[in-house]
Amino acid sequence: MSLTIRAARADDAEALAALVRELNAHQRDSTDRFDAAAVRRDGFGEPRRVETLLAETDGHPVGYALFLPAYESAYALAGLYVADLYVAPSHRRQGVGRALLAALAAEARARGLGFLWWVSRDWNRDAHAFFRHVAAVEDPVVAFATFGEPFERLVAEDETRRRRS
Repeated sequence: MSLTIRAARADDAEALAALVRELNAHQRDSTDRFDAAAVRRDGFGEPRRVETLLAETDGHPVGYALFLPAYESAYALAGLYVADLYVAPSHRRQGVGRALLAALAAEARARGLGFLWWVSRDWNRDAHAFFRHVAAVEDPVVAFATFGEPFERLVAEDETRRRRS
């Protein structure tokens, strides 16, 4: 197996979207929102919202890491947040995930950054076992996010506050 890790290109959009949908299906998330257009818009548009490393074996995409800038105030340190790390089931336990994380760490270092940070679903025990081999810190975290209507309500609250000021 010849493994290559490289920055994704706009012409990888279809293959990357397929891998993301595989991850989303595995995580019981929606698979109909993320497509090649989202890859091109957010990964290669202006402004660029996210970056991606693509893992290939013998020229075929088998995994990816989606990442963006992060900051950790507890350490006063900038780094990278790994939004997604995925390896196709047929290529797991072959060093692909570790190679993706190593490439991300090297990318962070090249940018003058000092850490990688990611989260994993509480039920994903296989991922946890892998992450324990590469992570220096395992911290129980409860993650929260706001999307859709709750997000819009927060935006409206801020707009109301600003009008009153």
